[in-house]
Amino acid sequence: MLGPYADVVVINVSSPNTPGLRALQGKEILEKLLKDVVQERNRIAVDGLPKIAVKVACDLNEEELGDVAGAVRSSGVEGVIVSNTTIRRQGLGLKSCKLVSIFLDLELILANQSQVGGLSGRPLFPLSLIALKTLRPLLPPSIPIIGCGGISTGQDALEMANAGASMVQLYTSFGYRGVGTPRLIKDEITAQLATTKSSWKQSIGTDYKDGKMGWTDEDRFKKTNEALRKEAEGLGELLKNLSDKEDTASLVRKAEEALRQFKPPQPRDNLLGSTTEGAPAPDSDTSESNGSTKTITSGNVGGVPALLESVLPAPAADFAPIVVEEDVQPQPKEEVDEWRQTVQKGQRRLV
Repeated sequence: MLGPYADVVVINVSSPNTPGLRALQGKEILEKLLKDVVQERNRIAVDGLPKIAVKVACDLNEEELGDVAGAVRSSGVEGVIVSNTTIRRQGLGLKSCKLVSIFLDLELILANQSQVGGLSGRPLFPLSLIALKTLRPLLPPSIPIIGCGGISTGQDALEMANAGASMVQLYTSFGYRGVGTPRLIKDEITAQLATTKSSWKQSIGTDYKDGKMGWTDEDRFKKTNEALRKEAEGLGELLKNLSDKEDTASLVRKAEEALRQFKPPQPRDNLLGSTTEGAPAPDSDTSESNGSTKTITSGNVGGVPALLESVLPAPAADFAPIVVEEDVQPQPKEEVDEWRQTVQKGQRRLV
């Protein structure tokens, strides 16, 4: 809605007074947010689209500022403002005013250190300057940085420029120096540059070697590459261990399957081919034909014991059933003597 009427649109993701807002400074969330804003800006049907800048906090560490730089580079945002207010209190020597009593002064310092919310003004300047010096080498010179936070004099503005800021932004100093603060600071900058015969543009990035403010973060790239290399080596070792375990498990499964399919020969306890106890005895068949009896015995007569049979090849012998025929002649019937039977059955007499 305001895009057609603005020269610069600032995306503020760093105010500590809005709960959860600073979580938007994470790499993935910030990158998506900035890309969406750039796409929406590009849909504006006007000539001279407004530039987009993102404002970050000075409380971010080096890694977090690196994530911000990555999101800015990949999204197409045109600028960065460093920085917003801080939530820090320790080590800033905060106090409300000068008091006669040292003890009352100490009480005010302790009371101010326990406050919450965003802190602006003069105590913010060194924190913003450090954040600016950390972020500047992570961005190409084509992406300007606007220095902000605790700037109240021309000297403060020049220090921001030397650290790589293309412009500066004022807030709290208006309350102390009045509405004419921008003009006062500009006069102070002009007077100081006159002594060095320099200009504002020439002062930008002079704190860096040979006046080149980046993009020269070689140490960071080396650390990132080394971390990626170690991570890749760890993943490779993990995959190798998993492959070795899988091969071992496969061999165990194959061995178990082979053992299940293997059936050892049943042992024998005599030379007639009978099995161990519990096994069936050799087959036998007895038949009678024409008054004679034929006994057929089947078995491995003269067989080989189980141990030798499982090791040595079977001999070329005839193991067909042996048939033994025996002729059994019927016994002649004894003739019966009737007189003898009568005498045997009759009364016995003493002779």
